[in-house]
Formats: sequence, C-alpha cells, structure tokens
Amino acid sequence: MKLIAFHMSTLGDLLFSLPALEALRTLPDVHLTSVVPAHYVELLATTRLADSIVPRAMQGGWKEATSLFGRLRNAHYDTAVCFSQSRGTAIQAVGCGATRRVGFANSRWALLLTERVRREGPPSLANDLRLVEHLGCTPRQRDYLGFIQSTSQHKDQAGMLLRKVGIAEAPFAVIATGASAKRSLKEWTLEGFAEVIRHLTEDRGLRCVTVGTEPPTELLERSQGVLADLCGQTSLVQLAALLQLAALFVGIDSGVMHLAAAMGTPVVGIFGPTSPVHTGPLGERSRVVRRELLCSPCMSSWCRIRTRECLEQLAGAEVIAALNDAHRN
Repeated sequence: MKLIAFHMSTLGDLLFSLPALEALRTLPDVHLTSVVPAHYVELLATTRLADSIVPRAMQGGWKEATSLFGRLRNAHYDTAVCFSQSRGTAIQAVGCGATRRVGFANSRWALLLTERVRREGPPSLANDLRLVEHLGCTPRQRDYLGFIQSTSQHKDQAGMLLRKVGIAEAPFAVIATGASAKRSLKEWTLEGFAEVIRHLTEDRGLRCVTVGTEPPTELLERSQGVLADLCGQTSLVQLAALLQLAALFVGIDSGVMHLAAAMGTPVVGIFGPTSPVHTGPLGERSRVVRRELLCSPCMSSWCRIRTRECLEQLAGAEVIAALNDAHRN
C-alpha cells in the first residue's frame, strides 16, 4: 500500500501526528510519505517514521502547487490521510490520485474526501489517532515522547550555542514567552516571567535561556543579564537537542512547549485561552498552570471581556509551585 499523509502547518500539530504515523506503519506492506512544510523536514526525518518526506512551501503560488501535484500524482498513491483540514490539503489529496481519502468530517472541504471521521475539539493527538484507528490501526503509543531523536552532532551544536551565551556545564532552564502575532492572546505577563526567572536563578541555581523566533526585548532588559538569548539562533533539530539538555522548560502554550515535552524535559505550560484538556503538554513530567475562570478556555484569538483575566491574574507564585513540582519529579 502506498499511503500519503498531509500534515498541518504548526510544530505542535506535527508532534501530535507522530503516534498516528507510527500506527500507520503497522499496515501491511505500507510505504508512507509525509507532506510537511519545508522547515519541518529535518525534524521529522529524525523519527524515521516516514519512508519519504515531501516538502511544501507555507505560502506557495500556483506554479509551486502545480509542481507538487505532478510529483504526487506520479507516485501513484492508494490512500491519503489528511491531518490538516485546509483547502490546499483536500485538493492535493484529490490531485495525488489517491482513491481513498480519509480526513475530518467537520471541514468546509470534507466533500473532497471519501471517508470522514468527526473531529472533537481543536486539532489534537487524540483526533489524529482517531483517523488512523478508522483505517484499522491500533496505536502503540498515545503521546509523542521518544519519537524525535537528537544526534551527537545536534547536541554538540546545542552545546556550542550554550557556550556562546556563557553557559558551559551549568544546569539551565529554557524560557519561551512568545506566540505568533495571531495568537498573542496566549502570552503571559512580563512581570510573571521576570519573577519566575528570579526564582530559578536565585533560589534554584539555574541559568535561564530564552528561545523562540523573536527576542523578548523588555524581559531581557528587566532580567538584568541573567537571561541569555538564543532566539532565532537554532534550527529545529538543534532546538530539540537544547531542550533535551535542559533541566526545565517554562513557557506558554506553543509548539516549543510540546517539543520540550516530546524530548522528555520537565515542562510547565502556562495556559489561558486554550484548553490543556485537548492540547496540554504530554508526559508524566509535564505540569499545567491556569486560572479556573468561567470564560477560560475560550479558544479565541481575542478577549471578549478585554481584560485577559485568565493570564493577567495568574501569579508568578502559582507557576513557581508547578515548576518546583515538575523539577522535583
């Protein structure tokens, strides 16, 4: 069987799909191809779950889409599994020639599928497993731990980056404060993060490193030199190795949070508008901190009451209690 899987565009959703990919590999005589954004190819390759990986541009035009159609159709796929619900994914599933196209029912483009499974809540690992169970697969694992493999080269590169910011053999914590512009509602307060960083450095003896796409300039200034900045300086495989070396991760609901959990690092995830029931960090070493409010989780990109109480009222002491528990275990 030649099977092709179309993945979503975010890092967390890629990680959610890994147990489903492993389950698909149990099908008889399967050859599995994954279609992912180009910047995820190297990371997915470390898992060795896909026999081949096809990169796609995040913002591709008609010329690029036509080229991708040609490459996919010439491979003669039997079955397409659509983790993504996007229009492009549905069209590509048809365009690749797969006669069996499995995806989620509650999508504008579900009519292009031949078999539909209901998605419950937001994109999640549980929903992805529901798709492959529909195909007769029995998942061996229901979390993403252990799939991403860091090589000695990746760890050496991470070590070089740490030495560059003055961290040699000292234990360190990773801090991730930022979200994409569309999801800035998920960001916690600078005051809260500053309090956590003071606790980690003064009370726990940990160095702190921030990662992400953009440096948190104001937080770096407030932290008075105790927070090292590696934002935008790592590839995803280097970031995975860095997270695996860390003693602790503290950050908002994000793909980096899930990558830290996937690498087995103790994680404290800070949640406000999103639901930890569906998209919380996985694994026994992960903890979630959130305020119990009637309006949270709202699953929205903007605050309807305009106060962001779910995060503005979340005290640093609550996060510190959770990280002490995560670090201890």
